[in-house]
Amino acid sequence: FWGHNDGGNGAWFYAFDTTNGSIKKVIGLTGGSNNDWEDMAQDSLNFYIGDFGNNGNGNRKNLRIYIVPKEYLAEAGDTLLLGNNQFKIIQFSYPDQVDFSPTGSNKTRFDCEAMFFHHGRLHLFTKNWIGNYSVHYSLPSLPGNYSATRHDSLNTAGFLVTAADLGAEDQIMLTSYNPAGACALFLVYGFGTGPDYFNQGNKRKINLPSAVQIGQLEAVCYMNGIRGAFGSERFNVSIFNTPQNTRRFTSDQWLVDHYRHNQTAYAEPGMMRYNNETGQFEFFNGIAWQLLEGSE
Repeated sequence: FWGHNDGGNGAWFYAFDTTNGSIKKVIGLTGGSNNDWEDMAQDSLNFYIGDFGNNGNGNRKNLRIYIVPKEYLAEAGDTLLLGNNQFKIIQFSYPDQVDFSPTGSNKTRFDCEAMFFHHGRLHLFTKNWIGNYSVHYSLPSLPGNYSATRHDSLNTAGFLVTAADLGAEDQIMLTSYNPAGACALFLVYGFGTGPDYFNQGNKRKINLPSAVQIGQLEAVCYMNGIRGAFGSERFNVSIFNTPQNTRRFTSDQWLVDHYRHNQTAYAEPGMMRYNNETGQFEFFNGIAWQLLEGSE
């Protein structure tokens, strides 16, 4: 796994050993900063690190995403420093944020902790502290200064979205918790080509044990179209002290009926379906449908 610290730490991210959680490699961005790093995304060439946490006063004007080419990460050694000429920056603002007056802690609609890459763009989902909706924006994945494009929104009923990832080409997982410590996943699927995922797709909330039991949900990543892991920060409130951890999940238990009864009318790389004859999930590799590894 690749991961990073929260805001107030150095501009470092890490490769972790999945068997014991130890750090295998440390990468630092010389000249970069960690104002409030909140999520990572990737495509085939780059990692994207979102420095867009905005819950302190809701008035940041330096929202940014670091672009780190993967080609550098194969260099030998357990510590790697990347200079300003080796990583790039996306700067952005929200088109509907016109008031930058300080709001105070955790009182803004324009906080963000969730991002993934899809069809050449970065998709962001807000952590809305003062309403029930997480708003979906997108940005180009190239260096520059942009006003984000606003898309649709998801009614989370007060749950705060903390991470997002794309599984199969038509499947999204969001992690969340609410101020009372309840934790939940939001699974969105069957939205076709997007990008109006929430308007076009099916939406399902999956309740999990509370943060007292599993920690505070803060990260998610898929390892194939239906299997992945979510990560939790340490939860230390009152007498409770739950350590940081990762837990595996598989979404086939929630999706098998959908894919069984909704055979895709089109196919693009990464699309999923359920083969009624074999009783297994398949994905489209760009040429043909083949068994999704680990789905049996």
